[in-house]
Amino acid sequence: MASRERRAGSVLLLPELAGALTRLAGPNRALAARLMGKMREDLATFELVPTDIAHAELAYRLAADRRLRGADAVHLATACLLAREFRRRFRFVTSDRDQAAAARAERLAVIVVG
Repeated sequence: MASRERRAGSVLLLPELAGALTRLAGPNRALAARLMGKMREDLATFELVPTDIAHAELAYRLAADRRLRGADAVHLATACLLAREFRRRFRFVTSDRDQAAAARAERLAVIVVG
């Protein structure tokens, strides 16, 4: 990661990643603990952005206009708000094709993983 690169995301990253990783680990508690520890390490390098009413209103519009699930709309709203605030192009990372299309429609650079 370049030293000037900023990593940020919605606070919803915490529960969404925790749920995904514990489901991935299944009944293996040791694996779940390792995955959760790694997630916390990685997220320590992120600025986690809280959601306020203006943020929720933008997510509402994105969910309605782009037909996104609620959490996906919050993540996209976070990226849109950060891009506006800092007047620069952010790379939006997702594994969801609908979310990627919506991010492109909002003029964000998109990286699709998985």
